[in-house]
Amino acid sequence: MRYRFIDTHKKVWPVNLMCGVLDVSRSGFYHCIARGPSRRPRSNQDMDNRIRKIFTRHKQRYGAPRVTTDLHDEGIKCSENRVARRMRALGLRAIQAKKFKVTTDSNHSKPVAPDLLEQDFSATARNQK
Repeated sequence: MRYRFIDTHKKVWPVNLMCGVLDVSRSGFYHCIARGPSRRPRSNQDMDNRIRKIFTRHKQRYGAPRVTTDLHDEGIKCSENRVARRMRALGLRAIQAKKFKVTTDSNHSKPVAPDLLEQDFSATARNQK
């Protein structure tokens, strides 16, 4: 956290001054910068790319459990909680199917249209009914 602050503000203030104020060594700062990102952020980046690919391939319908199953099928070991955490960080939420809403109300006292065919759909020739 301190090293990140120093790295983002090194054009504003001297590194030596910020290291003294934040009580860190200059050599520690430069060592951290040269080392690069650790294994977990690199792994998260790779996992994020795979999760996005699976999520879009299934039309944004898959949540963390199904994405986890697909990752396991690809040979990647990870827990469902980690996938859920990464999906939250990426802002990915599965689209849920809407519940079927019945729109026909057969229980009413309004007039019903007459059955002109009287349920007889057999015609002797074309354009008869």
